[in-house]
Amino acid sequence: MAARTATSKLLDISGVGLSCLCLLHCMALPLLVVSAPVLAVFSENEAVHKVLVLLALPVALLAIFTTPQTRSRPLILGMLVVGISLLLAGAFVEALHDYETPLTVVGALFLSGGHIWRWLSPVTASEA
Repeated sequence: MAARTATSKLLDISGVGLSCLCLLHCMALPLLVVSAPVLAVFSENEAVHKVLVLLALPVALLAIFTTPQTRSRPLILGMLVVGISLLLAGAFVEALHDYETPLTVVGALFLSGGHIWRWLSPVTASEA
């Protein structure tokens, strides 16, 4: 039996991912349409944003302080710190309320980018 190529694996993963997205779209879209009025009220609630940031905070802090591969890579560390800082500023600094959305979007991009980069980075012998 021949070994699977990287292209073959990528195609399989892409196919599964797209199928899952299709299924999610087909199942979730009717629910989202029906629940739009409730979601609109929910999305305007300041407490929701604060709770989500407080849920993200321990994950980011664990990624920063419990794994050597994060501390040894300044760019990843910087992305995580900037991301969580922007999220905290957007949620809790009242003087920045007018900039809450851009701060949150940029913070989430930095934070998720740092986590993805950390996840994809190989662990070297000195970091293990």
